[in-house]
This record gives sequence, structure tokens and C-alpha cells, in this order.
Amino acid sequence: MVSGFGAGALVYNRLQTALANPDDHPVDADGYFASEEVLAAVPGLLRALGAVHAALLALGSALLLQRAPPARRQCRLGVEQMCRRVAGVATVVGGG
Repeated sequence: MVSGFGAGALVYNRLQTALANPDDHPVDADGYFASEEVLAAVPGLLRALGAVHAALLALGSALLLQRAPPARRQCRLGVEQMCRRVAGVATVVGGG
């Protein structure tokens, strides 16, 4: 389970860099991005990551849904026919 967190970070870090900072602009002395290109790409990055998370959530929800039980077959025999069949089986089984 712990490896899932590391694998997710490995994938998402590369995706975030490709979407927000594809030209690899450096950070300033304070550790923040000052490039207008990177700052302008952040809202699109958040929308894209939100769409990825929504798709993964929908997929996970679809996989967790329980299937409906199969429909029960309706008996085609009437009550009288069923009683005759049961009486016939009882006669054969009961020997009389």
C-alpha cells in the first residue's frame, strides 16, 4: 500500500511538470516560480488534474458497484397443473 503513494507521486510529478513547466523555468531565490508562463499554466494544470482524479474516481466507483441479481423465472404452469405434477411425483415416490 505504501508503494502506491510513491508510485502516484512519481507519475503525478512528471505530469505536473509537463503541464505547468514544460520549459523547465528555474525558481527564484525564495523558492517560488516567477515566470509568467508557469504561473499562467497553473489553472489549466488544476483543471487537468481534477479531470484525471474524476476519471479515476468514476472508474473506481464503477468497479465497486454490485451487480443486480439475475431475474427469477416466472413459473409457466398454472396452480392446477403444478398440483397435478406434485401429486404425480408423490405417487411415484410414495409407491402408491
